[in-house]
Amino acid sequence: MLEMESDTLDRLDLQLLTALELNGRASFSRLGTVLGASDQTVARRYRRLTAEAGLRVVAIRDAERLGQDQWMLRLRCAPDNALTVADALAKRPDTAWIGLASGGTEIVCLTRPRSPGDYDDLLLGKLPRTPSVLGIRAHQMLHRFYGGPTGWLRRFKVLADDQIAALLPAPEPPSGLARIHPEDEALIAVLERDGRAGYPELQRATGRSESAVKRRLASLIGSGALYIDIE
Repeated sequence: MLEMESDTLDRLDLQLLTALELNGRASFSRLGTVLGASDQTVARRYRRLTAEAGLRVVAIRDAERLGQDQWMLRLRCAPDNALTVADALAKRPDTAWIGLASGGTEIVCLTRPRSPGDYDDLLLGKLPRTPSVLGIRAHQMLHRFYGGPTGWLRRFKVLADDQIAALLPAPEPPSGLARIHPEDEALIAVLERDGRAGYPELQRATGRSESAVKRRLASLIGSGALYIDIE
């Protein structure tokens, strides 16, 4: 088996990652049946990938389906200040993803402004007045050609068509426009930290019954407002 320290994934690792991209909330038992491995083996691989490769299964709000603008920002920072700025950006509710580049002197992040006011506050207000930020480049995302709910890993073709079909969640009946309501925020907040969070945890966070949580989560995913992804 190839070691994680080599940054190389073996076939079962790639199969598991692809399976989680297809259905991030599938049980280890179901994953093992489809992949031809025991649920204990799948669970061990999952724990190893989270510990050594930084794997996370998380819920993502689909800005495109929700009709929200999405921007990619590249911020050039003064030396030794990028982490501080990145940490502040990560705490903003309109930051969708963030990373460091250029040897740690540049921040790359995706934002999902919910209104023009959010965008103006960030790009015209806070960032230009931040002394650590030396330069800002902003690019609006106009169209998504790949990725998002369809994922990235299927192009490796490590799963057969029948395996993919066995993993895909059962299609939900159309649930109207993609929309997230204020009362959904507690549910989504848990899933944004852990997309595999169990229903007891989701019940405690929302104060709803298990059946109500299941229905609302299925509705959010079925409408396209939310999808479960891997990082």
